[in-house]
Amino acid sequence: MRTGTDSEPADLPSSFGAQYHSAKQSAELLGVNRATVVNWARQGKFVGFQYGKRGIYRFPRQEIIDFLNESRIPTPVGPTDVVRRRAGGN
Repeated sequence: MRTGTDSEPADLPSSFGAQYHSAKQSAELLGVNRATVVNWARQGKFVGFQYGKRGIYRFPRQEIIDFLNESRIPTPVGPTDVVRRRAGGN
């Protein structure tokens, strides 16, 4: 995992937001908890980087999509599907 600096966000192109997801956005896309996304990145399942004093994580959008396509994680259809899966229902 790459670690940036406090000045890194200001140096990024304006299209940065469209190319990268936060841990929360990635978690919603994958249908898991934010901590799970960070742990998977630390384990090397996909690329992510951390920057700033607070340790904010960013994940390349394509990395998350590729991981989702290669994994056996069912793609959430909508918010109710995510809630249902967390509750253990089908």
